[in-house]
Amino acid sequence: MKRYTFPLLLTALLAVTSCKDFEDLQVNPNNPTQAPPSQIFTGVLYDWYNADYEPWSETQRLNQFYAITFDYYGNQDYNWSSTGLNYGTLRNVLQMEKEAERLGDNSYAGLASLMKAYFFIRMTERVGDIPMRQALQGLDENYTPQYDTQKEVYLQCLDLLEQANTQLAAVADQMVAGDIFMGGSLRKWQQVSNALYLRTLISLSHQADDADLRVKERFAAIINNPSTYPLMQSLDDNATMKFFNVPNNQYPINPSNRGFTIGRYVMGATYLDFLKMYNDPRLFVVAEPTDSAKASGDPDYATKLTSYVGAPSGATLGDLYTNSDAGKYSLPKDDRYYTYTGEPTIIVGYAEQEFTLAEGIARGWASGDAAQHYTNGITASMNFYGITDPVVLDAYLSQDGVAYAGNGDAGLIQILTQKYLAFFQNSGWEAFYNQRRTGVPTFDIGPGNQNGGRIPERWQYPQSEYRNNEANLRDALQRQFGGADDINRPLWILE
Repeated sequence: MKRYTFPLLLTALLAVTSCKDFEDLQVNPNNPTQAPPSQIFTGVLYDWYNADYEPWSETQRLNQFYAITFDYYGNQDYNWSSTGLNYGTLRNVLQMEKEAERLGDNSYAGLASLMKAYFFIRMTERVGDIPMRQALQGLDENYTPQYDTQKEVYLQCLDLLEQANTQLAAVADQMVAGDIFMGGSLRKWQQVSNALYLRTLISLSHQADDADLRVKERFAAIINNPSTYPLMQSLDDNATMKFFNVPNNQYPINPSNRGFTIGRYVMGATYLDFLKMYNDPRLFVVAEPTDSAKASGDPDYATKLTSYVGAPSGATLGDLYTNSDAGKYSLPKDDRYYTYTGEPTIIVGYAEQEFTLAEGIARGWASGDAAQHYTNGITASMNFYGITDPVVLDAYLSQDGVAYAGNGDAGLIQILTQKYLAFFQNSGWEAFYNQRRTGVPTFDIGPGNQNGGRIPERWQYPQSEYRNNEANLRDALQRQFGGADDINRPLWILE
């Protein structure tokens, strides 16, 4: 039998392995390198929801819809620091685009344009200038992208939203897989995209006269061309996250965690006081009477406005805990919210769209009936809570303080107030962003908020930017805020 010495074996092995590139040897054959665009799309939508939109989260506390009374569960602290950015999700959007192109599927192109616009807007409205033109170029070895100004970011995003409308119009009769918001309907996604277009334009109200942005012109084009820019027509067109009694998809407060949160989560006074002011039927749908009212012996306690009390968001946790423990605050409506399915969480909704249309018309950006859109928004919000009786609705809409006061400052305040009420436990940070932009409603501020009696204007950049792209970040900070990463300095869109 022939024997081989060790050197000869080593030489043979080297001859075999040298035929393969080193990079080929780094590829794990057990890891997929391709994925259906539908699977990537599902992940992107979960990122959208998980970033900001979970009900009964910190977001909704800082919108002043509810308060936490015990520091183990959180607080109402506005002295925040850095935020996360969404470049990881945007890489997935690019991969979704790439996989769809590989398969010759053009149905995801408009969705990709929409998602890019959404996530770039989300980042810039939190911190200010961000990398956009040079972002996501790591494969080209650009690891330190320059920052675009906030104006440049919005110009690109407005163009992306325009592009999304055109692309979605071309495939509006098609359906896509992987859609957890709209059931796969690209026609409905076109409506959602244009509602987001309107949301973006109204967020630029401080810069409405900028000649490059063309805010008023774009707004008027959308409202005057419904066949080109279809919009939502009812609650059925809402983009929502629905909950089911299955693992990882249960309503955030539910019977499983009720013992931990009941008594700790109390209704916020900023929100509840408006409902009481206008004898709003939504009050009795969303809130419980206080335990004090229930123990009063009054047989009519459940129908009296005085039985509903919200917690001031600016109070100290000590005061909140003492009053909550004494049964002085209203809790969330037990049979509505402490269930496994809860209510659908609105991501982008018809009521918001109608209030946005009313605001733009009231500001003189386009012709139209602001009063009708205002009424549509209120009615849609009421319907969301199951309030559909025309007598009840008419009584609410016709009362002083609710009946539309006309296209002036008083009317704008009414529109913005009702928009805030419609955002309850929905639409992520939109209640905060609208308050930051307009001052409506007046937020409660006190010793519990830890920011010197101020509502912050922005978030700080994440530490990863300081580690990986410091020179460009420092340039952007100098350009915007004199070098300081200050949460109390206004963004360009608010100047």
